[in-house]
Amino acid sequence: MTEWNFSRAIGWARELNLPKLSDAKEEYFDQKLDHFDGSSQQTWRQRYYHNFQYTSGSNNIKTVFLRLGGEGPLRMSTVSNEATPMMTLAKEHGAAVFALEHRFYGASRPTPYVYGSPTRHCGYLDLLVAP
Repeated sequence: MTEWNFSRAIGWARELNLPKLSDAKEEYFDQKLDHFDGSSQQTWRQRYYHNFQYTSGSNNIKTVFLRLGGEGPLRMSTVSNEATPMMTLAKEHGAAVFALEHRFYGASRPTPYVYGSPTRHCGYLDLLVAP
């Protein structure tokens, strides 16, 4: 049976020339809860990932690729796995890469989950409201 340990996994990643995790970052920003209610000032923290490893610096970005998350949590590998088509194109074009997590999935929760009442805040999951 093969035994995995952290140092062996790191060595394997170096052999394959996988990107360093430090190239990709997880961030959050304040997002409006309801984009159609001009009187509402409610916000929540929306998660996104970014990677500038193929640009010549975050102050000199000419091309940006954006991936919008689907019905599930986003992973750091979305912006760090060089084998994906988006990252291959980013390398070819010197692009910055961003991935935005969909509200109510993963760590992007605009309203708290209420046990026994999962649909309580589903109005904010509407196709028109949820970016």
